[in-house]
Amino acid sequence: LCLASCGRTPVLPEPDSEDYGKFIAAFYSGLAALQVGDNDRALSGLQTAADIGPGEPAGWANLAVTHLRRSEPELAQERLETAKGLLPDDPRLALLEGEIAARSGQVESAIASYERAIDLDPESTRARYALAQELERAGATDANDRVLEQIDAILAADPDNLVAHLDRLRIAVRDGDTPTAISTLETLAQWSSEWPPAARDPLDAAVQAVQ
Repeated sequence: LCLASCGRTPVLPEPDSEDYGKFIAAFYSGLAALQVGDNDRALSGLQTAADIGPGEPAGWANLAVTHLRRSEPELAQERLETAKGLLPDDPRLALLEGEIAARSGQVESAIASYERAIDLDPESTRARYALAQELERAGATDANDRVLEQIDAILAADPDNLVAHLDRLRIAVRDGDTPTAISTLETLAQWSSEWPPAARDPLDAAVQAVQ
């Protein structure tokens, strides 16, 4: 989850100032490093950007991502809290908070954050899929229905989402839901002509097994 920008605030340096140029250079250098997995360089650049422009939430949010990738969830949460203070109702920050909680093993907190992300952005398939994963991990009595609700919502918004179809198939097989398994396999079979044999052959075998 990398944020290119969250919108300029009055706390940022003036656009024609020397500090603004330094902020832009540090921010995008750190962002580029983050995107290629160079976490040390990302941390240096993004921290410099946050020091120069503390009013830009994206700087703090990307610092949170960097610390999370460095397995520093407490520091990640601290940076995220700063970003949330500047932009409290951004669904991307709620999603990131869920990822931090999930990485820390705080399943219920992760679920609550993902649900908030969906409330703020009902079209976020990423938040819905993350929520489905955490619900399965929690193993609550109603988890199965809630997981299926999220998977079905993803497929309603994105009917060609292969990952969601595969998860729908996995759940159907696990639950002995043969009609859903068959219909899902039929949907996958419609796309399989373009797949390599390594993927198409197991699908054909699965269709035969279910039949």
